[in-house]
Formats: sequence, C-alpha cells, structure tokens
Amino acid sequence: MKNNLYISGMKRGFKPSSVLEIGKGSPSDFYGSFNSVFNKSEYEIIANNIMTILERVGNTWKKLPWKTYKRERMKDGAIDWHVEAEREYFDGAVLYCVSPEKAAAFCPRWLEISEKFG
Repeated sequence: MKNNLYISGMKRGFKPSSVLEIGKGSPSDFYGSFNSVFNKSEYEIIANNIMTILERVGNTWKKLPWKTYKRERMKDGAIDWHVEAEREYFDGAVLYCVSPEKAAAFCPRWLEISEKFG
C-alpha cells in the first residue's frame, strides 16, 4: 500500500511534484544523503549515522533516542565531546529518520530510494 506525501522546503533546485507516491523500505535501504532540506553536510552525516544505528539495533523505523545514538557512536570509537557536538544536528535529523515517508522528505536521494519500494 502506498502513502501520499507532501514534500516542501527542498533546496538547490530539487523540485518534486507536490504529491508523491511513497513506498516502504527499512532504514538499511537509506544511504548516501546529500542536498538535504537543511542544506548542510553536518545534518546529512548525522542522518546517515542514525540510519546505520537503526539498522544495527533492529532495522526498524522508530525515533532513535539521543542516549542510544550516543552509546552506539561511542561503540564506533567516537570521542565523547565530539558526539556531544553532534547533538545540535541530531535533534533536527532524527525527525526525518522515523519512517520511510519522513526519510523521503529529507533529500532527493532518499526520495528516489523510497519510490523504489512503492
């Protein structure tokens, strides 16, 4: 079953139709974000980290808690102060990593991936 999704706020010339058919998929299917709605690489890096962690902790869609993100980043060898500096970007990016519909709104690449499951 497909869901309709209104996409707004895309930047850098990305102009999808106003109503798109969006499919499903798992967090592990979403990779390579760039040209995001934030138009800032820090958000895109964090969003990729979130998808990787979601894959690692069950590969299901859910809002990843900051505590889980931090713990998993530390397991990856990240330094505590560096992970804490990611918090600002995490708070914005995590909202787009809770469902395939939200992920499709994050960047053109993830929209393409989502449409493949439609």
